Amino acid sequence: MYTINQRAFGLLRICAISLVGCATVQMANATDSSAGRDRYRQEMAACDSPTVGSNRANCRREAENAYAEFKRGHLVNERNMSEYQINALRRCAVHKGDDRQDCEARIRGDANIDGSVESGGILRESVRIVPTK
Repeated sequence: MYTINQRAFGLLRICAISLVGCATVQMANATDSSAGRDRYRQEMAACDSPTVGSNRANCRREAENAYAEFKRGHLVNERNMSEYQINALRRCAVHKGDDRQDCEARIRGDANIDGSVESGGILRESVRIVPTK
């Protein structure tokens, strides 16, 4: 049989575990929020660089829209796989065998990546040497 002290101690332990869990979630949200603000500041600073040229207003608008989506929770943080990566891996499903493995490797970053969105696109290149028969 449980005594009143044992029940109270058990209840106290459950409360303590719950509080630790809530504090952990709050810390993670605060970290994600500051990471989002930092990313926004970096993007706005990039918009002020001379390479942007006449597209400065568009660049700023895109940075503001991305930050708004981040605050709504529509952008996945970088520690997890983003929706972009998930969708890209799904597009690899149409390929079979080695082609599919190569496609997935390029998406995961196991390839040479060159270019940027600013320059018109990102090129992912992987080379596989096939032995002669």
